[in-house]
Amino acid sequence: MNYIPQGLVPLEELFDHNDVPFKPAKKEKDPAVQEKNIGSQSYPKFINLSTELTADQRSKFCSLMKEFADIFAWEYSDLKTYDTNIIQHRIPLEKDTIPFKEKLRSMSPLLLPVIEKEIQNILKSKIIIPLRYSK
Repeated sequence: MNYIPQGLVPLEELFDHNDVPFKPAKKEKDPAVQEKNIGSQSYPKFINLSTELTADQRSKFCSLMKEFADIFAWEYSDLKTYDTNIIQHRIPLEKDTIPFKEKLRSMSPLLLPVIEKEIQNILKSKIIIPLRYSK
């Protein structure tokens, strides 16, 4: 029997057979949550606060978040890049094993612009880098 943990939704309920998402329902704002910008107008940094907090608690929390705002990644460009001489990802292979390339999986052409934009964002932020040859 297939068991789906509470809160998870099967992909069949989110996408049609062409991997196109069904029209997403407008998510209503939770009345128990208040959105607060701790950044500037040109570079917003939104946090969510409970409406059950007192004004003093809200003020203290906002000042704490502003003080340590540089710790969080608000967008891809905020993520740190690392020296590849120190950190590298390798896929260990047994001796004399020849790596193989799996066939490409098909996807909806409607998703291509979204995927390309996301790939350009992570390339620009140097989270991934292109390699011409790999060992």
